[in-house]
Amino acid sequence: STDLYIFTAPKEKATGYAMVIFPGGGYRYLSFPKTFPEWCRDNGITAVVVKYRLPNIGHSEATLEDAIGAIEYMRANAEKYNIDPCKIGVCGNSAGGHLAAWVSNIMEDGKKPHFTILVYGSPTRNEYHNSYNANQIMFGHNVTPAQVDSASTEELVGPTTPPALLFHSDDDTTVRPFASTAYYKALKQYGIPASMHIYPSGGHGWVGRDEFRYTKDWQHQLKRWLEFINKK
Repeated sequence: STDLYIFTAPKEKATGYAMVIFPGGGYRYLSFPKTFPEWCRDNGITAVVVKYRLPNIGHSEATLEDAIGAIEYMRANAEKYNIDPCKIGVCGNSAGGHLAAWVSNIMEDGKKPHFTILVYGSPTRNEYHNSYNANQIMFGHNVTPAQVDSASTEELVGPTTPPALLFHSDDDTTVRPFASTAYYKALKQYGIPASMHIYPSGGHGWVGRDEFRYTKDWQHQLKRWLEFINKK
């Protein structure tokens, strides 16, 4: 079973939003985001960190099942957690960003997350993805081009894909900024609301890192964007 770590927003601050967070780690391990779930909670957003099963060389269906299950659980228990079932979104960093984009596109219409936030995410699995055989981890050693395409989320974007907010650093050499711009471009082809911020520096893995100079900015932009899409 999947473990969910839930940071419930206090009633006096609750905005009704829930953020289902998929940690990064290249699908090899889980790197839990420091301070971000607490920041969400303190700003009225109930945060849910998902300890999803790793693909373990070719079992990406287990990873997907856990991610989708976490979204469905929060929607089914919206009243219990004092959240609006129409304000449940996903957020992922690095490989977790790929997972967030994946579920945002393959879930049935009406069940998809309501928004997607990708933090130095790797939504694509093809030439934009600077990989250490991550695709083999997901699909096995004999991974096929068709399998890679099936998980390259910029190829899956359609008219019902949720709005997205993307963050990246220009000097990220682990997941290149092209990964985010490819997803952004796909969204724009369907006229889906999207906003993207590429910071001049920061490299990779900066969520919760004290020395990241744009922490207050990206958190401010996230809050403003949620307010913006709530009005649409």
